[in-house]
Amino acid sequence: MTQSYVSMVVVHCMFLVNRSSTMSFFRVFDSSNINTKLLQSDSNFPLQFSSVLASYVSGSAVQISPIDPDTCSGLQLIEGHDHNIHVHRTQTGNHIVFFTDVVTTFTKPLFDACYTALVDTVLRHPTYELDHTGAFQTITAKSYEVFAKRVDDIVASFVRKGGAAV
Repeated sequence: MTQSYVSMVVVHCMFLVNRSSTMSFFRVFDSSNINTKLLQSDSNFPLQFSSVLASYVSGSAVQISPIDPDTCSGLQLIEGHDHNIHVHRTQTGNHIVFFTDVVTTFTKPLFDACYTALVDTVLRHPTYELDHTGAFQTITAKSYEVFAKRVDDIVASFVRKGGAAV
């Protein structure tokens, strides 16, 4: 009797880091095996981490790369003992970062689907609008709510399909 093993893909969390190395979106999908107490009790940790990671990815990695700095995307995968960190640089200079289990080594389909959702829901809409007094009012909260719902669906589909195309 042969046993077949199904690879269980786990996506723990996602960061969206903008060009200035600040976090613009953070989402936890699976809290098993990650320190959620740190993420929930210290609201500065995701901000600090995204800043350090983006600075290192776009700065240090590009400097030591033998590839032309204009075409180098920096680090793409940091493999750890318990987790992998996948970093994808978008055409707009943002970074989408996924924390996964160590089994998951290829997240390009997940990145592509999340980036498409980002463009469709957040980037295509203006960040500010004028109110009746002529003052700028932020309107990104609603766009990010729609983006968060789409990302939840995308990640669930990616995990359900075992890391296959979304």
